[in-house]
Amino acid sequence: MILNANGSYENQQYVNSNGFANSDSTNFNSVWMGVNYQLDSILGEFKPSIEFQIPIFEKYHYQNKTASDSLKAFSTKFALRNYSDPLVSSIYISVLKNFEKSVGDIKVQYPDSYAIGLDMSLILNQRVSLNLNFAQRYQTPLKENSQKVNPSTTLPTMGFGATYSLNENNSFTISSSIGTSSNAPDSIVTASLWHKF
Repeated sequence: MILNANGSYENQQYVNSNGFANSDSTNFNSVWMGVNYQLDSILGEFKPSIEFQIPIFEKYHYQNKTASDSLKAFSTKFALRNYSDPLVSSIYISVLKNFEKSVGDIKVQYPDSYAIGLDMSLILNQRVSLNLNFAQRYQTPLKENSQKVNPSTTLPTMGFGATYSLNENNSFTISSSIGTSSNAPDSIVTASLWHKF
């Protein structure tokens, strides 16, 4: 079983009449639940897995308005993982599908996302591993009341980080990703606490 809770801290810098200004915000954004199913190995080298998740709670922000709902999206991921000590690598394709949501009196269709990526982990010892990943994502247009607000786009990213195993069931990961095009976010830093059920 997968349980994924997401919060965020945002610092925005912008230009106003007095020069530069910034604003901070902290949000609890979502709780997703799902399953991951491991299949038999292919050719003795690659172990396939299928993942499926749905949002139990999800908060939306659009044009200075906020709303929340559940079960208005799903994500799925198919991965092929290879274990070659000390390197663990995974090639995956993933899909995020959003259904129409109401934010105030506006019907918003958030973009769907289709991605292909490569994750690699170099295991340094029983507790610590270094992580490196590359992803190419295609994102469909954002729609407001069935009208396109912006065009579709591609979002290439690369990231790096480290994982520390606290014990057999818990681990902590800190990672950073950067966009490799003008459309992708400049940088994102993520801290995750993992628990094995």
